[in-house]
Amino acid sequence: MPNARLAQAPDLASMLELYRVSEVSSSAEPIERAEQIWREMLSDHGVAVFVSAVEAQIVASCMLI
Repeated sequence: MPNARLAQAPDLASMLELYRVSEVSSSAEPIERAEQIWREMLSDHGVAVFVSAVEAQIVASCMLI
């Protein structure tokens, strides 16, 4: 079982791949919008995003607000 860790800026591409099939990703298009949203989330001290990865591919995420 993979360990959870705090998400980092370079995780965006893997996060988008994880959610590509859901309605979540379509609201974050184009990529510039996704990058802006990601930066804002990671810089918000009231938000923590955790991810679990297998071989560098994120397979799960959790956001605490």
